[in-house]
Amino acid sequence: MVARRLGWYLLREFLPLFLVGVAIMLVLLTLNLFAVYLAIFINNRASLSLIFQLLLDQFPQFLSLLLAPSLAFCILVGLGRVARDSELKAIFASGVRPVVLLLPILAIGVLVTALSWINENIWRPTADAHYLKTYYAIIHTEPPRTQGLKSYANGAGDLFHAGSLAPRAQEPNQADLSGVMVVTNAGIYTATKGLWDGNAKTWELYNVFYKPYSSQDGFQEIPETIHVFAFTPPIEPDSRPSDQVSTAELQSRAKNDSKSFSSVEIYDANFKLQRRFADPLAALMMALVGGALGLTVSNRAWGFAATIGLMAAYWSLWQIGFNLAATQAIPADIAAWLANAVFAVGAMVGLRRLL
Repeated sequence: MVARRLGWYLLREFLPLFLVGVAIMLVLLTLNLFAVYLAIFINNRASLSLIFQLLLDQFPQFLSLLLAPSLAFCILVGLGRVARDSELKAIFASGVRPVVLLLPILAIGVLVTALSWINENIWRPTADAHYLKTYYAIIHTEPPRTQGLKSYANGAGDLFHAGSLAPRAQEPNQADLSGVMVVTNAGIYTATKGLWDGNAKTWELYNVFYKPYSSQDGFQEIPETIHVFAFTPPIEPDSRPSDQVSTAELQSRAKNDSKSFSSVEIYDANFKLQRRFADPLAALMMALVGGALGLTVSNRAWGFAATIGLMAAYWSLWQIGFNLAATQAIPADIAAWLANAVFAVGAMVGLRRLL
């Protein structure tokens, strides 16, 4: 009974602070959005409806950024207030163990984690995709269809690389290529431009340079205007970035079910897929570490300082994992879960002191 009353008491202490934290960060992120896009709004005479739609499209991204910090803020500042008024001392003196106070903290952490998971896996992919449509509607242009670096192999063992790929709007089974390189058993072909023809099942390279492996000279331009290679894989129907597809589609990309994604794209899909499960758990990690740390703070000032330190540490680890993934220096799952793994160890150390 005592534990339940204490739980409700702490939840009533945390909830207003959590809402205040969400409101403050939401205002700051909104003002930052307007500061970044103000010149674009003015120059393109954006309507209020499009500006409001852009804000709605960005709201799931705002939630991704503010839920975990707001939770850390409410726990650490709330416990700091309770400690300042000597209520923690009275609670501990009455025989209540510190770990009992972690139950309501864990409960709110689980709830915020569930909300964050829904946001990352359901709301945000759709909103991110719609955001681009809204942005290009504001600047009165069509969204680009160009895809990034592509690498493929045909059945003969040749390797095909393109710096970018742009499916043609009027002919979806054709795509313009740029920065093309084809590696064959005899030598290497390069060209600045090319065409992927899905109907003829070919890659056409224009103004081609060639270097045979047997030659000691550099690349030489070959006389024919167009050089054609047989290429059977189909043109990818979906050019959306990994951030804008559903979790099910992202899982399919990570497994390369269509056999049409490069190793770079497969790694990126695996990393983004793992992030969709790892990032929501940031709230739970904040609850555990914040709770263990908050029960040792003496006032709200220390709680506020601890919030900043906690978020700086998590963000640094998150960014390290992101940078390592960008260079594929470590496996995708390790890069995605790095911050949570370190904080989980910190939580176990902190909780051990309270048991």
